[in-house]
Amino acid sequence: PSYIYSFTNMLQFDMNDNALTGSLQSEIGDLTNLIYFQLDHNKFSGPLPSELGNLVNLRVGVFSFNEFTGTINPVLASNNMSTLISDCGGPNPQVECTACTSCNID
Repeated sequence: PSYIYSFTNMLQFDMNDNALTGSLQSEIGDLTNLIYFQLDHNKFSGPLPSELGNLVNLRVGVFSFNEFTGTINPVLASNNMSTLISDCGGPNPQVECTACTSCNID
């Protein structure tokens, strides 16, 4: 739901393994206080917004085992990420990620 993007003081967002659908909106970049962001094992689709690069405090981002496409903003690599996981592995990766610490094959 779009009201989630108004929780600008949220530090942790963990919705893994919930069969959630839809896409991430550009407003995700408004959650600049996020430290932990886990969306793996859902049914999200569409491009990962470039506004993910606005999450300057993010240390853990897990986006794997979805149907995301596109490129994860390389700015995340300069944010001292300890964990960044997406579906960027295999011969035909869905996501391009030069900063990922692990690439899953969906």
